Parts: sequence; C-alpha cells; structure tokens
Amino acid sequence: LKDKALNFQKIIRNKKNIENEVKNKENEVKMENGKLKEVHAQINEKEKSPDFKEFLNLNNERDNINNLMNENRYTIRGLFSNIESVLKKYSRLNPEEKIVGDYLENSINALLSDVNLEVVNIADKIKDNIIRGAIEIKDDKKNKILESLDKINKKVIERLLREYCELNKRIEDLNSLINNSKIDKEIKVLKKELERKNEEIISKQKILDKRNKDLSEINIQEVKDNLEREMSEIIGENIRIVL
Repeated sequence: LKDKALNFQKIIRNKKNIENEVKNKENEVKMENGKLKEVHAQINEKEKSPDFKEFLNLNNERDNINNLMNENRYTIRGLFSNIESVLKKYSRLNPEEKIVGDYLENSINALLSDVNLEVVNIADKIKDNIIRGAIEIKDDKKNKILESLDKINKKVIERLLREYCELNKRIEDLNSLINNSKIDKEIKVLKKELERKNEEIISKQKILDKRNKDLSEINIQEVKDNLEREMSEIIGENIRIVL
C-alpha cells in the first residue's frame, strides 16, 4: 500500500510537470506564430514596394523578349529548313564548302558565325544550279524552293541577325538587373526565414501534441479511487484523499 501511495504521488508530480511543459510549449508556439506573422508582414510590405514592382516589370519584359527571341529563331530555322533538301544536294556537289554542312547542322549557330554572310552567295549559287539543271528539283517543288532561296538575301539576313543580337543583348542586360536585384534577395532571405520558422512551429507543435496525449492518458481520478478503496478496506473506514 505504501508503494502504491508513493506511486500515486509520483503520478501527480509527473502530471504537474507535463502540464507545466505543455504550458511552456504553448507559449513557445504562440510566440513563434507571432514572429511568423511579422515575417509575413515584412514580405507583404516589400512585395508592395516600387522596387519590387520594377523587379516584376523586368521579369515581364524578359519574358516578352524571350518570346521575340523564339520568334526570331523560328524564322531563321524556317528559312533553312525550307531549303534543306537542296542544301544537302549542293553540299554533295561542293564538299569543300564546309559552311554548308554547318547550316545543315545548326542554322542559327552557323549564321552567327558567318561574319561574311557567305550563305547569301551560296543561296545564289544554288539558284543558278537549279536553273541550269545541275541540281534537279521536281517541277512541283521548284518554284517554292526558288522563292525560299530568294528570301535568303543580304537585307533579310542582316535584319534577322540585327534583331537577334539586339534581343540577345537586352536579355543579357535584363538578366544582370534581375540577378542583382536587392529587393529580390531581401524577399528570398525573408521567405527562407519564413520556411525555417514554419519548420520550428511544426516541430514544437508535434512535441506539444505528444505531451497533450501523454497528459490525457494520466487518469489521476482512477488511481485515486483505487487507492482510496484499498485503504478503506485495510483500515475499515471510508478514506478520502484530498488533492
């Protein structure tokens, strides 16, 4: 009976310790949630600032420029894909002209490397070969291919190259501005802090839930009733334990 009484006291102390731990952990979670709200507020404030608006504008401009770049690349590829068959025939007839192979492999890279615009002269030579019959083309395709070759002229190629270089330069400038944006770096730091605090709150909440569960499993009343009953049976009187 003495051991049971001592165990009962131990259970009571343990319950009080857990209650204190739960209260402290609840305060910690409350404080962390308060700090979390502060970080949220700081992020919202920065995202409403003129600097962040400018940052978003830079990103939007970069997206638009990238779309224009894609259109430019598509146009260049289209010019050469339309004459791919005759380029291959010309290349077989003139294997010494290595640049033709470059255009067949990657027309954009070849054009950027073609500082003397040799491709314009090659297009003229191919037209001459077709007209003379040196390169045979089916009649139903001949006119279309000749029209495509006509588009590979100095004016068109220089315009496409100029557009490509201007767009590429603007993207490089925008990338530099975006990558060095102070406001973006500040917001990223705050979001990282937000993520860290969320993880801390989740961790503390798990501990709190576990201790609350432990607390709910301690049935002081049941232990008290059993101890009172046993003491009453031994002593022969109705014993009541006051907590």
